[in-house]
Amino acid sequence: MPESVEQTREGLLTIRTAENAGGLVVLEVEGELDLSTIPKLQGAFQGQNGATEALVDLSRVSFIDSSGIAALVAAFRARDGAMRVVIDPGSQVARVFEVARLGEVIPVFTDRAEALVGLGAHEAPA
Repeated sequence: MPESVEQTREGLLTIRTAENAGGLVVLEVEGELDLSTIPKLQGAFQGQNGATEALVDLSRVSFIDSSGIAALVAAFRARDGAMRVVIDPGSQVARVFEVARLGEVIPVFTDRAEALVGLGAHEAPA
């Protein structure tokens, strides 16, 4: 299972990606999602063109702004809704998702194992 790690300016954002044979890509995002780091997230999504489903784990993201939300919504739409997001329930990210009512658009989970249920035709990447 191929995995890659991308880092942006001064390590503000790290993205680990893994995909399985079932067309599922998992992006583990850590750091800050803002205007300066969004190109890396967009690049990670574009680099997974063969993946039909996505799980985006934001549980280690400490900050997200409107550009981060816009990038997630665009990725969700590009996958025709076959994307789920994992967040830390006590985080700034969770508060932004709540205020923006993003959970009404993108399926949001606080547990990665629950989010993976029903995704991917084969065993999900670790």
